[in-house]
Order: sequence, then C-alpha cells, then structure tokens
Amino acid sequence: MKMKKNLLKMALLAFATFAASVASAQTYSGKITTSDWSGDKGLESDVDYSLTYIESTKKLNFEFTVPCDKKINVAYFFAEYGFGETTIGNPQSVDGTYTLSGTTGGAFAFEKGDETWFTLKLIIDGVGVIETNRIKYKAGEENTAEDTEAPAWVSDPTAVANSTSATISVNANDNVSKTLTYEVSETADFATVEATVNGKANETTEIALKGLSPEKDYTYYVRVKDMAGNVGAVKTVTFTTTAQAAVVATYYGVF
Repeated sequence: MKMKKNLLKMALLAFATFAASVASAQTYSGKITTSDWSGDKGLESDVDYSLTYIESTKKLNFEFTVPCDKKINVAYFFAEYGFGETTIGNPQSVDGTYTLSGTTGGAFAFEKGDETWFTLKLIIDGVGVIETNRIKYKAGEENTAEDTEAPAWVSDPTAVANSTSATISVNANDNVSKTLTYEVSETADFATVEATVNGKANETTEIALKGLSPEKDYTYYVRVKDMAGNVGAVKTVTFTTTAQAAVVATYYGVF
C-alpha cells in the first residue's frame, strides 16, 4: 500500500512539474488552396493546417489535413529562419485523408514575433513531387482560441510482454489535436524517455519496448501530449517478462 502511495505521489509530482514548464501556446489555422501550389501540379482540394508556436521550447508544432486519393510516400515540412526541414515518412491514409504532423527541429531558437515562411512538399504515387509556394507566417500569430485543455485517456494503457520485449497499447483523445504524442519513461519525472510515438487521437497506438530482461517485473510511466503542449494525466503500466525460451542443441554427426 505504501509503495502504491509513493508511486502516485511521484506521478502527480511529475505531472505538476511538466505542466508548469509548458508556457502559453499560440495556434494559427489556415488553408492551402489550389493557387498556393508551385508550378502546374497541386491538389484540387484545400488542405487545412494549424501551426502552434510553443514559447517554452521556441519550436513549432504543425498539423496538415491532406485529402488525397493516391498514396503519399513521404512529406516534407520546411520552415525558414532556423527551423529547417522536417520529414514525415510513410504517412497513413484514413478514408482518403492524411494527417501530417510533427515538431520542427533546426539549430536556432525561433523567437515570438519573428517573420518566416513555410512550404509543404509531397511525393505522391503516379504524380511525383508537388510543393507549395512560400506561405508567410509570424511566430506567435494566432487566429484561434488558445488550447489549454489536456488530452484525456480513452482507456488505461495495457502491456503484453515476452522474454525480452513488450508492447504498450495506449489510446487518448483531445478536444483539438488529431495527432497526439505518447512518451514512456522508467521514472516518474521523465528525466529519461525510453520511447516517443505519435498516434491518431481516439485510436489505439502501440509502443514497442526492446532489450528487456527475462522474468523481471517492470513499471513504466506513460504520458500523452497534444499539439499545443498540454499534457494529460500520467499513467503507470506494470508487467512481468516471461522466461527465456530453452535453447535446443542439435547434433550433426557422422553415422
């Protein structure tokens, strides 16, 4: 009982620490229309997008909803002014719509108010490469209400383990974001993160853990974040790995 109370206390402390570190986020929503594509190739349907500037990290979360009846093999989001290019590999379609999301990298911190531009490039089966013209954006610009609501768990995380690996299944939903980020850590303060996976909101996402020891009890902490940086309740998941399978030696002799 005492151990459970300590685990709960650690989880609540981790949540409070993380929540305090998330500063305000400004979200700008827009559309890419047929006239925004470069050259003579582009999409016939509008692409909805949202850009969320996170003050605490000086990074940019992006999310594009792309209607396309052909396979998109890879997508690239490029933002000037130190953000650099972010690759979205092997995106998956749901009923002819792709959700392309991620967080910018880049070597330079991007300050609120800085003016920049971005492009979206898609490589599509049977079409080739299509890319938008430069679309202007100012960091911190917003035209939608600030999202301060954290994601909510649809169900508690579960785990299935074998001798040296495990799969954690997670499912959460959000009031705004269609894509959520799940993080798994061995410590309640998430000082180190063993796995980070993006998944669609309100759908089950699997997180693979490898390199585990046979016949050992494990406890992991799982948290979920939306595109605005809001973090949901920290959950714990426990499991025990199975015994290592016996090795059967085969003798190849001369008879």
